[in-house]
Amino acid sequence: MHSIRKDFLISEKESLLWSSKWSTEKKIRISQAINNHWFLDNYSSIDILEFLIWEKWLNKILDLKIELSKRSIEGLALDIDETLSLTSTFWFEKLLSIFWNPENLTASQMAEKYHLCQNVPYWKDNSDIYDLMYQFREDDNFQIEIPLIEWTNHHYNRIHNEIISILSYITVRPDNVSKGTSIWLDNHDFPKADVIHIPHELEYLFWNLWKACVLDILYPNIVWIVDDNPNLIKMLPSRYKWEVFLFNKAETCNFWHINIHISETIEDVIKNIEKLF
Repeated sequence: MHSIRKDFLISEKESLLWSSKWSTEKKIRISQAINNHWFLDNYSSIDILEFLIWEKWLNKILDLKIELSKRSIEGLALDIDETLSLTSTFWFEKLLSIFWNPENLTASQMAEKYHLCQNVPYWKDNSDIYDLMYQFREDDNFQIEIPLIEWTNHHYNRIHNEIISILSYITVRPDNVSKGTSIWLDNHDFPKADVIHIPHELEYLFWNLWKACVLDILYPNIVWIVDDNPNLIKMLPSRYKWEVFLFNKAETCNFWHINIHISETIEDVIKNIEKLF
C-alpha cells in the first residue's frame, strides 16, 4: 500500500501535496477533481484518516479493531439515522413548525421528496434555517427525541441474540452528541455495542470517505453493514468482498466487489440477513 504523504497528480496542470494544512477550499477543489473512491483503492485507510481526523479518533477505531481481532469475532455494523431512526422526518417536523412550506407538504412528504433539509430549494438561501440545523446537530436533547423506526429495536435484538452479533454502530452524528446518541440507543433497548461517531469538525464532503475508511479498517471483523446511503457503497474499496444491506432503497447499485441486498422495509432487512446467515 502506498503512503499518502507524497505528491500525486490532481489534474494535468497541477500537483498538490497531501497535507494537514490544506484549507477547506483546497479540499473542495480536490474532491471535485478526484472521485474519493480513488483514495481508498490506492492508499491506506489509516493514512487517510490521519489526515481527515484527529489522532485520538483514529486511535479509538484502531483500539476497537485490536479488541475485535483478539476475540477473533465477526459481526454486523449498523448505521443509525434513517436506518434505526426517522431522523429526516423529525428534522422536517421541527423546521416546518417555524418556517414556510409553499408546497403544503407534510414532514413525511418532504423527507420523501428531498431526503435532507438542505436539499429544499426555497430554504437554501435562508441562513436562519441553517443556523437552526446546526443547533439541532449539536444538541444531545434533539438526538434523544428522534423517533424510532417502528420495531427496529426488537428485530435487531433478535438478530444479535440468535443470528449474528452487532459489533458497532457507525454514524455520521458528530462526536459532541455521543451522550445523546447513547441515551437514545439505551432508551430503545438496542444491543450494546461500540458507537463510532464522525468528528464534528470534518467537512460534509468527506463524510462518506470517512465512513468507508472506518469500515475498511474494521474488515474482516465487520464485513456486513446495514445502511441507507448508496453513496457509501460507491466509496468502499475494491480489495475486499463486502455485504451491504441497503435499507429503504429501491434503486440498484452495480459494483462487482459488493453484494448489495436491497431492503425497502425493516422486515426486508431482517429477511435478507436471515437468508445470508
